[in-house]
Amino acid sequence: MDTTIEKIERLNLILLGVCGVLVGIFGWLHLPSLLLGGGVMQLNFWLLKKIVRALIVPAAVQKSKRTLRALIVFLGKILLSLVLVSGLFLRYPIQVWSFMAGVSLLLVTCMIVTLLESPT
Repeated sequence: MDTTIEKIERLNLILLGVCGVLVGIFGWLHLPSLLLGGGVMQLNFWLLKKIVRALIVPAAVQKSKRTLRALIVFLGKILLSLVLVSGLFLRYPIQVWSFMAGVSLLLVTCMIVTLLESPT
């Protein structure tokens, strides 16, 4: 049985592929920027999953050390992400609206999975 996290990851990749095909056919947005935005969010979500699982699951580590380590790793991930995305925008011709559409797909995916799993 898949967890919600794996369902979100899988559906996000499917939505990114479908949106990529639609953008490629109709030319609504800049395809590389859309795929880059979606890819950045997919990678960011995956890294966050790994960080949380690595820091929360081990029970042998003391809580204070675990909390401090989680905070340091999380802040490092955020800073690294900001630096890399800023470098991409400065170095390559990325269209902001297309990039934002790709980034937003993860939010849409989370909403879809949550609505499908909520008890009715």
